[in-house]
Amino acid sequence: MGFPFSSGDILTASDMNSIGAFVSFTPTFTTGLTTGNGTTEADYALVGEKLCFFRIRFTLGSTSAVTGEVRCTYPFTVDDTWLAGISLCEFEDSSGSEIRGRVYRYDGTEFRLTYDSVVSSKIQPGTLSSSQPFSWTTNDKMSVKGIVKLA
Repeated sequence: MGFPFSSGDILTASDMNSIGAFVSFTPTFTTGLTTGNGTTEADYALVGEKLCFFRIRFTLGSTSAVTGEVRCTYPFTVDDTWLAGISLCEFEDSSGSEIRGRVYRYDGTEFRLTYDSVVSSKIQPGTLSSSQPFSWTTNDKMSVKGIVKLA
């Protein structure tokens, strides 16, 4: 049957098991990242008609490059009247160091990734570049986990 369920529907075990099941999707990096031969893993799960959990991990390949502010598409159009969902990102250097960051809604279809930078003793969003938050190379990773309200 699948979403949306209506009053009076008879739900099967299969219908119930599909609630919150993760489904693969292909996000688009719209700016700041040349994907080259890197690999993307992404999936989402819907709970009801308006709540979406999503995860994206990109691993840089030898022909991948971070060139500036990185923006990426959500699996669906989000409600952009809300300030933001709950989303965090992490950047992992191939040497093993990890840096946390934040995800900011750019519009109803895209979000931008930032890293946590300390400026004057305050955590500020830093803009990604070829050398920030570290010099990007093969096998470095950027990961996003988020919860958003759909439009």
